[in-house]
Amino acid sequence: MEGKQKNLHFVEYEDLVTNTEATMRKLYEFLGEEYYEAHDYENLENVHKENDAEVYGFSDMHDIRKSVGKSGINPEEILPESILKACEGSEFWRSIEEDVDNNENTYQESVTEFDNNSSTSDEKLIGA
Repeated sequence: MEGKQKNLHFVEYEDLVTNTEATMRKLYEFLGEEYYEAHDYENLENVHKENDAEVYGFSDMHDIRKSVGKSGINPEEILPESILKACEGSEFWRSIEEDVDNNENTYQESVTEFDNNSSTSDEKLIGA
């Protein structure tokens, strides 16, 4: 995954269901698209439903609820603390996001330092 982090955008379930608008705006920003203001997160419909049982061997893999919101039980309510602790910090994508943020900051600092230290446009072009 080295060097590919800027090509990935992870959306966590919790963020999507608790802060849908902001999460979707970040997704549009990542894709470089203008945000569509008329989303209706309370009236969703899958108009291209696949036959999951036939195609994948599992039924209902792509069912879409009518509205965005939490479903199911909170894992903290049913799993023992030992399992929750064992899984803590296993979300690999969080470290990727931190690396991307750090690399972008490092890159920006390098560009700023480079611009401040270069005296001619030729030096900037060749990286002198």
